[in-house]
Amino acid sequence: ENIQDIYYEVDIDGRIKEISPSVKGISDLGRNELIGQPMVNLYYNKEQRDNFLKALKKDEQVNDFEIVMKGKKNLPVPCSLTAKLMLDKNGLPSEIIGSIRNITERKKVEEQRNMTLEDLTRANKELRNFAYVTSHDLKSPLRAINTIANWISKDYDDKFDDDGKQQMKLLIGRTERMHQLIEGLFLYSNVTGKEQLNKVNVTELLGSMIESLNLPLHISITIGDSLPNVIYNKTRLSQIFSSLIENSLKFSLNPQTAIVINCFDKKDEWIFSVADNGPGIAEKYHEKIFQIFQTLQTRDEIETAGVGLAVVKKITEMNNGRVWVESEENAGSKFFFTIPQKRAVKE
Repeated sequence: ENIQDIYYEVDIDGRIKEISPSVKGISDLGRNELIGQPMVNLYYNKEQRDNFLKALKKDEQVNDFEIVMKGKKNLPVPCSLTAKLMLDKNGLPSEIIGSIRNITERKKVEEQRNMTLEDLTRANKELRNFAYVTSHDLKSPLRAINTIANWISKDYDDKFDDDGKQQMKLLIGRTERMHQLIEGLFLYSNVTGKEQLNKVNVTELLGSMIESLNLPLHISITIGDSLPNVIYNKTRLSQIFSSLIENSLKFSLNPQTAIVINCFDKKDEWIFSVADNGPGIAEKYHEKIFQIFQTLQTRDEIETAGVGLAVVKKITEMNNGRVWVESEENAGSKFFFTIPQKRAVKE
């Protein structure tokens, strides 16, 4: 009498033997009026009712079967049915017992969620289109400006004083920076998280990457022993390591730059670390550095788009991971990112 779900019993002829008073929550008819009446009177859609009965006959029970019931003033009410087909001592169907749950609010939430997902999908598509158009339409005039600026700088070098030469250098540098920003925007917007996952041998991946860098003697990159094989998109994992390594190299002021890459097994996830002996990062900037187009040094000192770490964060989080940094000024930096250990993969 007190449960919110509607409990019911129906005989083999489809007539209601018992039904809880809570049926008044969705129907104009009460318990006393419904007992003895055909259960079919409560269904809004006969086809859905037939599908429900077919599922029940097949498995002898159903759980959370969505169906539309006939509500007040014959209006449709989305419901979820849980039911079991009861058998007599001879193994023949004797009755159906089950419950009906009003899922109107749940359907509203699902509908709102679907609308939000559609809006988000549309917005992401527009962003990617914008980034694509921007990267293609702006690159050409930027290259032209850069080329002309270089010509002027060389052809009229003897006519510029020191201040003029410095201004031309800044002009050329800023066209190159704009090119980096456009490339970075396109790269960032192109990370969708829908790439195919594969088994990746991290040791082999890093070995190939480091070999291709042709590092000078004063820079060393050490890889820890027994790095695991992980389930990831190989291209995206390469981007993560590449961005973290390039970040350490770009900002290193140490005459002997040392980078160490390790991995730790922590229950359900792998924790990778990329540590360096660079200048370090004050704690107040630990969040800022992962935001797109954010840099801690003026771009006239170090030309950078401020996209690399933002891409690392986006890729990691889209793969159900986390990323963070541990660092202090003048004490080096240690970047961490995680990869779930158990993931589905297509062989």
